[in-house]
Formats: sequence, structure tokens, C-alpha cells
Amino acid sequence: MIRFAALQPIRTMLDNAYVRCACLTAVGPVAVLAVALLASGVSVAQRSPASDSGSHERGTHKEHGATHALSASACSLPTPPSRDILKVLATQCCTQSPFGDSHCLHYSQNNKFVTVKDAAVSKPFGYLILPSIAVTGIEQTSVTEADPVAEFWQYGWDQGMNYYLKKPASHTALAINSLKGRDQDQLHIHISCVLQSVATQLAGTAQISANPTQPTALTLGPHGNQYEVITLTSLTGDNSPFKILEKFPHAAGHIADQSIAIIGTGKNPPYYMAVTYASGKNPGAAEELLDQTTACGSVK
Repeated sequence: MIRFAALQPIRTMLDNAYVRCACLTAVGPVAVLAVALLASGVSVAQRSPASDSGSHERGTHKEHGATHALSASACSLPTPPSRDILKVLATQCCTQSPFGDSHCLHYSQNNKFVTVKDAAVSKPFGYLILPSIAVTGIEQTSVTEADPVAEFWQYGWDQGMNYYLKKPASHTALAINSLKGRDQDQLHIHISCVLQSVATQLAGTAQISANPTQPTALTLGPHGNQYEVITLTSLTGDNSPFKILEKFPHAAGHIADQSIAIIGTGKNPPYYMAVTYASGKNPGAAEELLDQTTACGSVK
């Protein structure tokens, strides 16, 4: 959830943030650091992000913790509690050359996505992939009807595995929160490690369904929320989790309430798809299954 204060207490503010944007603006001869953004929160064959070329790509993929040079004029971002902060970041700041914000990591003009470092102190190994065009969230019909958004799960997986996390597949995870579980109206998928307890539980479950109309019911995560789980053979085309979601029992007519996590199995089939939904005390935030802390950094 968004937490914002002018400057104090900075530590507490950042511990509760999802994304922080540090924007440098000039006031006469004085440079003022304005903490402006605090927010929460797929590949067609032969079309991975790494295959995009030349002028259509901005920002060299760098190791965890690296930063990029900024544009001379930093982006002007909405003030919290605006729900459009991530939209401006993704559609304006990260599409500048050079970038207009220090947390922009990569822009694919061909595939219309940006990758952003989650700068919350509590999430040193958290990343986000967002469309560089306006897309509200999981409930928008375009997520299943057309590229590029339907392919974002594969794009996000490639970004995490090949560039930023570089962890084994069985330790890698993606998640998107429901409308109730987010506070920004720009679609964003979280990229990080999976909680070890979740990975262990999934691996120890004797049989997990491959049929989204008859998923396996499991209690997962730190809050004991109910999930419906299946295995997936791929994340692209008709297997895009956005498209598969429509077949789940509780999803029809309630897509805005749904939340998805994709977790690597380390074997075949290669992915678990875990779906929960906003109901009662459950906000529908599958991001809870991710481990974005320093524990992720110690995974080999």
C-alpha cells in the first residue's frame, strides 16, 4: 500500500513502500531530492526480450543493484495517494532516453514493457514488469485479447531468470494482485523469489491438477489463505495465465478479485499457477507468496 510523508520518518516510510522514485529537480542553484513515488503493488516463440534489437531497446540489463544514468529533466510524478503514479512511471519516465527515473531498468519498445526496481527497503530483491502503455490491471479485458500484455508472464519470467534474479527456476516466482489488493491502476507483475516454505509445500504435494476447471485446493502463504493450484507447461499463447484464469471456478464474472502467482517447479511441467481471490480478510494479494528480502539473495 502507498505510504507517503514529506521527508520524515524516511526509514519507516520506505519500509512500507513498494516502489520509490527519487526525482532530482533544480530550484535555482539548489538541487532538491524529492521522494515522489511510493507504490504497491510472456513470450511468443522466438520473441523473447533478449531478442529485441538496437534502437528498440533502452537500458542495458545490469546486475542486481546497478543503476542507470538519468535524463537531464527528471519525470514529474503524481503525488500520493494518486493511483496513477506507476502509470506515469511506466508510460513516461521509463520510456525516456535516457531514463527519467533511477529505478527504470529496461524498456522494450518492441514488446511494450518496462522493468523497474522495487526500491522499498524491505524488498531488496523485488522487481516489477509493467506495460509501457496504459493498462489498468488484471480486470482489463485487453490482458487476454491481445499482445503484448497476454505475454507479460513469459517476459517477466525471462527478465527475472536471465537478468535480475538469476536464481534457479524452482526459487523464482511472479505475482499480480487483485484490484482490492493493489493501490495503483497500472498493471504490474512482481518478480522475485518464492518463499521457501511455499516451494517446499508445493513440491511435497503428491498430486497437483493440470486442469483449471478442477484445481488442487491448498492453504498457502504466511496468512493461511486459500489457493487453487494447477501446473502449466508454458506461459505463452493460450497458456498465458491471464487466459487460463478465466477457466478457474471462482473467476467467471469476478476477474477483478483474482490474484495469480506463477512459481517454478524446477522440473516438468515447469510452472505452478496459484490463484487466490479477494474475500473476507483475504485481499487477494498473491504477492504474499514471494520472498523479496535478502533471503532471496542467498539462494544459489
